[in-house]
Amino acid sequence: MASSKLPATFPVYGGVIEMAIGSYGFSRAHYVPDHGESDPLLPDRQSVRGLRLRFHKRFKKISTVIGIIAALTLLASVFLSLPQLIEYLSQIPWVEENIGTFVSPVSLPGWANVTIITAGILAATERALMLRSHWLIDMETSYWDH
Repeated sequence: MASSKLPATFPVYGGVIEMAIGSYGFSRAHYVPDHGESDPLLPDRQSVRGLRLRFHKRFKKISTVIGIIAALTLLASVFLSLPQLIEYLSQIPWVEENIGTFVSPVSLPGWANVTIITAGILAATERALMLRSHWLIDMETSYWDH
Protein backbone atom coordinates (compact mmCIF):
# COMPACT_ATOMS: atom_id res chain seq x y z
CA MET A 1 0.00 0.00 0.00
CA ALA A 2 1.39 3.41 -1.00
CA SER A 3 0.78 6.74 0.68
CA SER A 4 1.80 10.31 -0.04
CA LYS A 5 0.88 13.93 0.51
CA LEU A 6 -1.51 15.13 -2.15
CA PRO A 7 -1.33 15.93 -5.00
CA ALA A 8 0.46 12.68 -5.80
CA THR A 9 1.24 10.29 -8.61
CA PHE A 10 1.36 6.56 -7.93
CA PRO A 11 3.04 4.28 -10.47
CA VAL A 12 0.98 1.23 -11.43
CA TYR A 13 1.29 -1.38 -14.15
CA GLY A 14 0.91 0.35 -17.53
CA GLY A 15 0.76 3.92 -16.24
CA VAL A 16 0.16 6.05 -13.15
CA ILE A 17 -2.71 7.06 -10.89
CA GLU A 18 -2.92 10.81 -10.28
CA MET A 19 -4.63 12.02 -7.11
CA ALA A 20 -5.42 15.54 -5.90
CA ILE A 21 -7.55 16.84 -3.06
CA GLY A 22 -9.81 19.86 -2.81
CA SER A 23 -11.86 21.46 -0.07
CA TYR A 24 -14.25 18.55 0.27
CA GLY A 25 -12.31 15.45 -0.72
CA PHE A 26 -10.71 14.21 -3.89
CA SER A 27 -10.79 16.63 -6.79
CA ARG A 28 -8.87 14.34 -9.15
CA ALA A 29 -8.48 10.58 -9.27
CA HIS A 30 -7.37 9.48 -12.75
CA TYR A 31 -5.61 6.52 -14.28
CA VAL A 32 -3.11 7.83 -16.84
CA PRO A 33 -1.80 5.02 -19.09
CA ASP A 34 1.69 5.18 -20.57
CA HIS A 35 0.07 5.69 -23.98
CA GLY A 36 -3.35 7.28 -24.40
CA GLU A 37 -5.71 9.59 -22.57
CA SER A 38 -6.43 9.61 -18.86
CA ASP A 39 -9.57 8.05 -17.46
CA PRO A 40 -11.25 9.11 -14.20
CA LEU A 41 -11.47 6.42 -11.56
CA LEU A 42 -15.05 5.71 -10.56
CA PRO A 43 -16.05 5.96 -6.90
CA ASP A 44 -17.36 2.97 -5.00
CA ARG A 45 -21.05 2.49 -5.83
CA GLN A 46 -22.03 2.57 -2.15
CA SER A 47 -20.10 5.74 -1.28
CA VAL A 48 -21.91 9.09 -1.18
CA ARG A 49 -20.07 10.19 -4.30
CA GLY A 50 -20.98 6.92 -6.03
CA LEU A 51 -24.65 7.31 -5.09
CA ARG A 52 -24.64 10.89 -6.43
CA LEU A 53 -23.04 9.73 -9.68
CA ARG A 54 -25.67 6.99 -10.11
CA PHE A 55 -28.42 9.57 -9.47
CA HIS A 56 -26.83 11.79 -12.14
CA LYS A 57 -26.77 8.96 -14.67
CA ARG A 58 -30.35 7.90 -13.93
CA PHE A 59 -31.95 11.37 -13.66
CA LYS A 60 -29.73 13.54 -15.84
CA LYS A 61 -32.11 16.52 -16.19
CA ILE A 62 -32.92 16.71 -12.47
CA SER A 63 -29.22 16.35 -11.67
CA THR A 64 -28.37 19.18 -14.04
CA VAL A 65 -30.95 21.43 -12.39
CA ILE A 66 -29.52 20.57 -8.96
CA GLY A 67 -26.04 21.47 -10.24
CA ILE A 68 -27.23 24.82 -11.62
CA ILE A 69 -29.03 25.64 -8.37
CA ALA A 70 -25.86 24.76 -6.41
CA ALA A 71 -23.72 27.06 -8.58
CA LEU A 72 -26.22 29.92 -8.33
CA THR A 73 -26.49 29.41 -4.57
CA LEU A 74 -22.73 29.68 -4.16
CA LEU A 75 -22.56 32.79 -6.34
CA ALA A 76 -25.37 34.42 -4.37
CA SER A 77 -23.74 33.55 -1.05
CA VAL A 78 -20.44 35.08 -2.18
CA PHE A 79 -22.09 38.30 -3.36
CA LEU A 80 -24.22 38.61 -0.22
CA SER A 81 -21.57 37.60 2.31
CA LEU A 82 -18.42 39.24 0.94
CA PRO A 83 -19.51 42.88 1.49
CA GLN A 84 -20.60 42.05 5.05
CA LEU A 85 -17.27 40.34 5.72
CA ILE A 86 -15.33 43.34 4.40
CA GLU A 87 -17.39 45.67 6.61
CA TYR A 88 -16.70 43.48 9.64
CA LEU A 89 -12.95 43.35 8.89
CA SER A 90 -12.83 47.12 8.34
CA GLN A 91 -13.95 47.60 11.95
CA ILE A 92 -10.70 46.10 13.28
CA PRO A 93 -8.89 49.05 14.94
CA TRP A 94 -5.68 48.75 12.89
CA VAL A 95 -7.60 48.49 9.61
CA GLU A 96 -9.91 51.35 10.61
CA GLU A 97 -6.96 53.62 11.46
CA ASN A 98 -4.75 52.79 8.45
CA ILE A 99 -7.15 51.92 5.66
CA GLY A 100 -10.56 53.18 6.73
CA THR A 101 -13.96 51.68 7.16
CA PHE A 102 -16.37 50.17 4.68
CA VAL A 103 -20.14 50.23 4.97
CA SER A 104 -21.71 47.23 3.29
CA PRO A 105 -24.64 47.90 0.99
CA VAL A 106 -25.98 44.54 2.20
CA SER A 107 -27.03 44.14 5.82
CA LEU A 108 -28.88 40.94 6.58
CA PRO A 109 -30.28 39.73 9.90
CA GLY A 110 -28.53 36.86 11.65
CA TRP A 111 -31.08 34.23 10.61
CA ALA A 112 -30.58 35.17 6.94
CA ASN A 113 -26.79 34.89 7.24
CA VAL A 114 -27.14 31.46 8.89
CA THR A 115 -29.47 30.40 6.07
CA ILE A 116 -26.98 31.61 3.45
CA ILE A 117 -24.12 29.76 5.16
CA THR A 118 -26.16 26.56 5.41
CA ALA A 119 -27.27 26.77 1.78
CA GLY A 120 -23.65 27.47 0.77
CA ILE A 121 -22.39 24.41 2.62
CA LEU A 122 -25.02 22.20 0.97
CA ALA A 123 -24.26 23.67 -2.47
CA ALA A 124 -20.51 23.25 -1.98
CA THR A 125 -21.04 19.64 -0.90
CA GLU A 126 -23.11 18.96 -4.03
CA ARG A 127 -20.38 20.47 -6.24
CA ALA A 128 -17.70 18.46 -4.46
CA LEU A 129 -19.65 15.22 -4.87
CA MET A 130 -19.81 15.86 -8.63
CA LEU A 131 -16.11 16.94 -8.74
CA ARG A 132 -17.06 20.39 -10.00
CA SER A 133 -14.91 23.40 -9.26
CA HIS A 134 -14.61 26.95 -10.54
CA TRP A 135 -12.35 29.62 -9.03
CA LEU A 136 -15.14 32.22 -8.75
CA ILE A 137 -18.06 30.02 -7.78
CA ASP A 138 -16.09 28.09 -5.18
CA MET A 139 -14.10 31.08 -3.90
CA GLU A 140 -15.95 31.17 -0.60
CA THR A 141 -15.35 27.49 0.16
CA SER A 142 -11.76 27.29 -1.05
CA TYR A 143 -10.60 30.43 0.82
CA TRP A 144 -9.72 28.48 3.96
CA ASP A 145 -7.49 26.01 2.06
CA HIS A 146 -4.76 28.62 1.50
